[in-house]
Amino acid sequence: PGMRVRVHGGDWDRGEVETNLRQIEVLLLALRTPVLRNATSVRVNPTQQAGFDAEGVLPDGPWVLEAYGGVNVSNNDKLADNGEALGKAPVGTRRFFACRTSAWHSLSASRDLAVGTFTLLNNPSDDHVRLFEFFPVLCA
Repeated sequence: PGMRVRVHGGDWDRGEVETNLRQIEVLLLALRTPVLRNATSVRVNPTQQAGFDAEGVLPDGPWVLEAYGGVNVSNNDKLADNGEALGKAPVGTRRFFACRTSAWHSLSASRDLAVGTFTLLNNPSDDHVRLFEFFPVLCA
């Protein structure tokens, strides 16, 4: 069996701890991108608990971010899950998604899903992270 790590709140599988640390890494890299580096009132919640992984204010208004620290964003519908979560942000809020450059297994700079569209905003080779803006499907 895999190594277990005792942390506040219970026992975690070593893989869960590594994924959470990668998620924090992605979050920090995203906050350093040109799009988010001047954000103010930044709050982070880099866990799998309810709420966005980060949120703050840009000159054009509020924003939220979901970060993915795994190795394949297409695995287990994680991209759709994050899009669904981002779609719940208040109207007028910019919605961002970030993942490791290597986790986006497509050469495409955008991806359409039933919940909305992810559009690449940065140069991943410069920032070591892919930062997307999410545009949810608007229900009539």
